[in-house]
Formats: sequence, C-alpha cells, structure tokens
Amino acid sequence: MRSFSNLASTLTTLAMTAALLGETTAHMSIWTRSMYGVSGTRTGMDWNYPVGGDPVVPIGPGLTSQSQWWFRGPMYNTLPPPAGEVTDLPAGGTIMLEIACHIAWTSYGWSTTVPGSALDACPGGTAGPFHSGDPNSEVIDDTQLAGCALAIADVDDITKVTMDNLVIFSVQPQCVKQKQTTFDIPAMMPKCTGSKCICGWFWLAQEGTANFYMTAFDCSVSNVNPAATAIAPPQDAVFCANGYNTGNCTSGAKRPLYAYNSPTNVVYPYPEADFNANRPGYHASWSFQPGAQNDIFLPAASVSSSAVASSSAASSSVRPSSSSVPVSSSAKASSSSSLPASTSSSTPTPSSSSTTSSATIAPASASAVAQVAAASRMAAISARKSSVAARLNALSSRKAAAKSKAQAAKTSTTPTDKAVRARRTIALTAPSHDDECHAAGVCADHDHSLHEPMDAAPGFDYSEFDDDEE
Repeated sequence: MRSFSNLASTLTTLAMTAALLGETTAHMSIWTRSMYGVSGTRTGMDWNYPVGGDPVVPIGPGLTSQSQWWFRGPMYNTLPPPAGEVTDLPAGGTIMLEIACHIAWTSYGWSTTVPGSALDACPGGTAGPFHSGDPNSEVIDDTQLAGCALAIADVDDITKVTMDNLVIFSVQPQCVKQKQTTFDIPAMMPKCTGSKCICGWFWLAQEGTANFYMTAFDCSVSNVNPAATAIAPPQDAVFCANGYNTGNCTSGAKRPLYAYNSPTNVVYPYPEADFNANRPGYHASWSFQPGAQNDIFLPAASVSSSAVASSSAASSSVRPSSSSVPVSSSAKASSSSSLPASTSSSTPTPSSSSTTSSATIAPASASAVAQVAAASRMAAISARKSSVAARLNALSSRKAAAKSKAQAAKTSTTPTDKAVRARRTIALTAPSHDDECHAAGVCADHDHSLHEPMDAAPGFDYSEFDDDEE
C-alpha cells in the first residue's frame, strides 16, 4: 500500500511540475519564510496566497491610490510570517535570497532547480521571464539587467512603514539573473530599535510591460558596530546620465523607485522616445551604486536642530511626479547606458571619528530625529502664521488712518476738497490686493501646501506597453 501511495505522490508532483513548465510565467519574487502575504505551513506545496495575490504578480501598472499598491495592498499585511521567522542581516556581511518565478523551483518547493544551472530562477526554455533581452532567446542579456534592491524601515509594525522611513540599503545589479542572489549589508547598519525591522525587495522590469515589485519581509540586524548611527531621512533618486542631471546624482539615503503607479517619486527628464532605453532601475544611471549603500547613515556626532531641519526638508513627503512618459508599442530599445558590473563591495574600516565611544557622543536615534524635525516644521508654520497676522494688523491700521482722514475732510466745502473726498471714498471701498489674496486663500506668504493632501500623479498611458514578456 505504501508503494502505491508513494507512486501516486510522485506522479502528482511530476504532473504539477509539467504544468508549471507549460505555463507562461513571466514574473519574479524573492522567497523566504519571513515574507508577508502567505498562509499555510510554508513548506513543500503548502504556500497559499488568499489575499493580495501571488507575490510574482506585478503590482500595477496604473494603480491610482497608494493603498492599492503599497506592499501589495492593505490585506497583505494581515498575513505576517510565523512567529520567530525573521531574516538576519549581518552588518558588514552578506545574505543570500532566492528569487524565482514560482515557489516550486526554490529550496522551499518540490521541484528545486540546480543552483547555477541555466535559467534556474525560472526554467521554461526562454529568458522572457527575466525581462532582459530577447524574450524568445535562451540566453539572458546581461546588458539589460535593471538590478534589484533591498530596503529597510526601523519600525516593527508593517503598517507604520512610510515613504519617509523606508530606505534602500543594498543594490544587486546582476538581478534578476539567477535564483540564489547575494546582497551586501552595510558595515555600519544600526540595530533595530524594536523587536525587528520591516524590509522590502524591489525590482523594476527593464523590458516588456512596466512591472513593479515590492515584497515585504521581517528582518533584523546582527553584528552591529557600537558606533553605528541611525539611518538618515531618505531623498528621491534622480536620473543622471546621457546629459541629464550630469554630476548631480542623488547621494546618501534614498527612497525606492516607486514607478508606474500613483503617487510616484520617479521623474522622467528625457523624451518619450528615450524611455525604453532609460527605464527606472537600480543602477548608476538612476543614482544607485552596486553593493552595500554605506552612505545612508546620520553623522556620528549628535545632530543639531538646524541640521535635522535641513535633512527633514530634503525628506519631506513624496510629491507626485509632474512628468509621466507614455511608452509606445515599439518598445525594446537597447539600453544606451551600460550597467555597472557586479562587484563585491569592500567594507570600509570606520574612521576614528565614527568609532568614538557612545559614552561621549550620543548618536541620534530615528525617533529623536523625527521629533526634532517635526518641531522645526511646526516652528516654521508658526512663523508664517505670525507674519500673516502682522500683515493683517498693518492693513487694519492703514484702513483706520484713511477713515480718520476721510471724516476730517467732510468739513470742507470747496470743489477741490469734494473731489479729494470722492477719490478717497473710492479708494476705501475698493478691495486691496491683500484683501483679495486672503479671501481666495492664495497669499504668497502663506504656504497652503503644508495643509493640502498629496495630489495624484498625472495619468500614465500604460495601454501601449509591449506585452510580449508577460
């Protein structure tokens, strides 16, 4: 009886594997037991995705609300990883994550491919699922790899992750190319202030349909240097190649590239015809260097209020891009900028200033930085309000003085005095510039943007994207 049971199980596995090979699966995801959105035991075939969909399915394009696409939507957060399943990030070391178009091909699945074999992340005969080169070729075009990245937020609740606390800390330019993918961890990575941190994997397809991926998983940092400081507030990465923003790439802590949905922080400075050759990706053309991002941390010394205010201004809430580029169906232009080669990022030895004992220099925590930044913003708002009040008081004084002069002029009976009174009466009844602008709420000295919600980004015409690789 047992032999028949084993045979039935084997036949079932073979049938499922054959079905997988027959599918046109053109998408990828990382796979780890600490990821969100999965139910079941997370072993063998017991990986289920009852909310938010399979993690290999692209997010969008064209979603118009952040709640729709942020970490695959709000329902995805209701399926956290099992207790104790947290991916360790050794500061100054590396981690290996598995990337594949189906759980079956990974070490967690039932048809594990041989690591390093051809197309081991998605065995199916062609390189289409990798979105790098000719989708009908059996070979991945390394020049078309867009790279992928890992980001971290120092919060232990996924609902508290925002665009202003999620920062890219590692970039792998040779992605997606193989199943087992290695990421370098910055040497000065700080310890999570809570029981864990929230991490995310990001990938943007270079060719074919505009695919965006954002996969969440729980993480924590080990091997922490005592001199490590908090991660700085992030800025938006910019395109800085081919004559655009030359020499002005974004440095320091950067947000992920939130492309193809709204709101977006991706600005396209080039013409529509150049889009396919310069799509957003995690490489030098979009301000990202390969390996560990060692420039994302606050200075070792305590941060002054003015310095924090300056950093906060740079990391204000993401405003939607005002430049969206629809892509024509004649896609597939080759990238005109060569991507950086994969290198092992050597970990720099901390300087004497960065290794100063925490007993003499107190590194600023992320919460302290946020509190000081918030206080600075409130002070700026208060100053603006005071300025507006002063202007209104001055206007009131001018009107009172004018009325007094008009009353005094009423005692005059000469024609000349009557004409003067008439002109003054007109002047008093006509609204001033300040009256009009305050009535309309558009006075230049009052920044209404501080109270307005984020606008939606202009529409992006995704209907003409090339779909050959879906």
